[in-house]
Amino acid sequence: MQAIRWVFVILGVLGAVAAHAQSSRPVFLLGQGDMATMHNWEVPRKQYEALPTWSPADGSPPLAVNRALEIGSAWIKSRHPDIKQFDSLSLSFVRAGCCVSGDERWFYRIDFQPVVSGQRMYGGQFIAVVLMNGTVVEPRIESRGPR
Repeated sequence: MQAIRWVFVILGVLGAVAAHAQSSRPVFLLGQGDMATMHNWEVPRKQYEALPTWSPADGSPPLAVNRALEIGSAWIKSRHPDIKQFDSLSLSFVRAGCCVSGDERWFYRIDFQPVVSGQRMYGGQFIAVVLMNGTVVEPRIESRGPR
């Protein structure tokens, strides 16, 4: 009987440790890369949990599309001051988080194209991730070694 009690105690401790590890890990939103570099957008779990819940089925998003585009445009221009003009290429809603059904937190993914001498340029990582509270998520950039 004592052995069974210890098994339950150990399982309880392991469960608490696992729950703490899960609650302290950042929430992965998006990953985009090429042969040399990977961009990962993540937010701390507490920040993620504070985001408004919303689904496209609910109607208008908490952050209006035009406002998200303004925020994303200002951010991308600040990251690339040498490029004077960007055009928005696409704007989409993306569900945040990966694993919990019914977790209705969404963000904007806005892809931009640099414009140089009146010509749109293709290629590169010109992406802004804008949360529904108006926060822009900075990507964590990883260099990829030779394969």
